[in-house]
Amino acid sequence: MERDAVIGRVLELAGEGSPGRAVGLDVGTSGVRAVIARRAGRHLRVERVCAAEIPRVGPVKPPPEAVAEALRGLLGGCGRLPSRVVVSVPLSSAVVRSITVPLQGRGRIRQVIKFHAEPHIPFPIEEVVVDFHEAQPAEGEGTPVLIAGVKKDLIARQLEAFAAAGVDPEIVTLDAFALANNYLMRARAAGDGGLVVLVKIGASRTVLVALRDGSIRLARSISVGGDDLTEAIQKELAVDFPSAERLKRETGAAVAAAGAGEEAKRISAAMGPVLARLVREADLSLRPLTTGMKGPVESRIYLAGGGALLGGMCEFWGREFGCETHRLSEIDGIPGERDGGNGADTGVATGLAAQGLGLAAVPVNLRREEFAHAGAAARARRQLLVGAGLALAIIGVLGYGFTVSLVDRRREHALLASEIERVHRETFPDGRPLRAAAVAADMLQRLEAYQKTFESYSALSGSAVSSLEVLREVSALMPQELKTQVTGLVIGQGTMEMDGLVNSPGDADRIKLALQKSPLFRSVEVPSTSSAGSGKHRFKLVAVMRGAGA
Repeated sequence: MERDAVIGRVLELAGEGSPGRAVGLDVGTSGVRAVIARRAGRHLRVERVCAAEIPRVGPVKPPPEAVAEALRGLLGGCGRLPSRVVVSVPLSSAVVRSITVPLQGRGRIRQVIKFHAEPHIPFPIEEVVVDFHEAQPAEGEGTPVLIAGVKKDLIARQLEAFAAAGVDPEIVTLDAFALANNYLMRARAAGDGGLVVLVKIGASRTVLVALRDGSIRLARSISVGGDDLTEAIQKELAVDFPSAERLKRETGAAVAAAGAGEEAKRISAAMGPVLARLVREADLSLRPLTTGMKGPVESRIYLAGGGALLGGMCEFWGREFGCETHRLSEIDGIPGERDGGNGADTGVATGLAAQGLGLAAVPVNLRREEFAHAGAAARARRQLLVGAGLALAIIGVLGYGFTVSLVDRRREHALLASEIERVHRETFPDGRPLRAAAVAADMLQRLEAYQKTFESYSALSGSAVSSLEVLREVSALMPQELKTQVTGLVIGQGTMEMDGLVNSPGDADRIKLALQKSPLFRSVEVPSTSSAGSGKHRFKLVAVMRGAGA
């Protein structure tokens, strides 16, 4: 019983490294929102929602100091936060593309994703952080993926702004993906063949995400938002920006209610052209998707963001698109949301918290490479130590059991040998002694050999060059002037195999000579080259790493 209790306690300690609680932190133009949540099985439960406004005097992006001050105020009112913090960058700052990678398996795709993403990103690839999501199941030898790229200097500025408020995010994703994760977590039966459109109307921009069969088919940022509505009211009523913002929230409506006052009608009329422009941009974005679908298309729209709180907004979008329209928060499926909320829109923040808890369907994390989270590494080290302790505990328990069993066996063999000798003497008083003790001794020798074999497991150790080191070495040594297309890269414990296309067989030899300079490789060979048509040549390169067996 005590042994089982020890193992149970070690398993409990090992489980503390898993994400039990997380906070999604959504920083917008006009305010910040935090959703603190915990994991309950395969579901998310909201514990607390905090919100703070960023003071503004006009439709301009607030300075970093104002954002940091609002963050400090929000975090001070939220109390102690979970260690896992998840934030987002706006979709307008990213490049999102759907491509097909001629590989299968997340690990293999990650090794070459930058090579395949480079033609689709309008910046030098070394200046961009790239991550991907396997959008659909593999088809043949390829995998459809959704790539996201954000410039490194933007990620750096984002992390500096959070550091000024005392926050060190572990995960950085896109607001569009957080919105999709929010919906997919609520609507488990998303694969009904219909088109689901998520619309987050923020202060400066509107994010549009279209999903079908649980997969993202479109993600677009539209440069129309709540500030445009406020400016329209400001011009119509000749008031300052803060007054127009207050009137929009208190009196404004996308569809003027029957019997509304004169001021309310003027506000709705002023906002009409802006809303019409927003709907027109959304319709132009969605039209290629709907025209490609066979038969009648069942569509649903879910609104989020501060603009979704405007009166009559769901009615307006439903009328314009002729489909069912609701606020995203109206879909049931998140326990504690209404009890833990305070009226703020948490469409993005809840999706961020879901990713922190390991519940995201689109787990893109842009905190990679030089921005890798130090806290995650420390947590991984702690988990490794706990895992090592668990292994030692199990070995100790097994060793103890083996030792006890060995002592018992020795006692049994001695008794058996004595009994054999007694029976033999009684049966054959004049016969030759059987030497039963010699049989027991032989069995003891076997048991001792088993014990030595068991003890040898504790001496197991090894070291190898990591795949990341090999990938960095290859990226650094590949001749930059060559037009090389890598179609396959497999890094094993002792070898690296590369398949690709070059302009001539001589280019493959140049790659071989370049990689031979690496101290990581004992030998580099090009066993085969062949014509691939269109002036291209296919090559295969095999490198044996130093320290690998012959």
